[in-house]
Amino acid sequence: MNIKKFARKTSDLFSVLGNDFRIQLLYAIGKGEICVCHMEEVLQKRQPYISQHLSVLRESGLLQTRRDGKYVYYRLKDSALFELIKAAAELQEFSVKEMPVISSPGVKNDCTCPTCEIEEKTESSSTIIKEIS
Repeated sequence: MNIKKFARKTSDLFSVLGNDFRIQLLYAIGKGEICVCHMEEVLQKRQPYISQHLSVLRESGLLQTRRDGKYVYYRLKDSALFELIKAAAELQEFSVKEMPVISSPGVKNDCTCPTCEIEEKTESSSTIIKEIS
């Protein structure tokens, strides 16, 4: 690959990453997998806004998806992208220890995604077991 092609592709990547909300999305996904309903909870944004940015990231080849019924789960295509975000934070003198911890919100009361249903059933089973004991 020649230097011009390399520079263009790298510039395109940084152009996609040049939006602060997309950085938040990628950071929220981290090294795991998350559905849009959980992104709404974690990032405090509505589904259409999140989906608009996910579409750009997906078209750029940065995300992979997995469908489970009507739910789509997102994950980074390459974990090096998460490392790039962490490195960028360190370049700005944020230590990795200072970076916010974002975790899946767990079971949401009004959520019917398969993740919440599985976790809810597990929690219900543990509650029943505790009550019986």
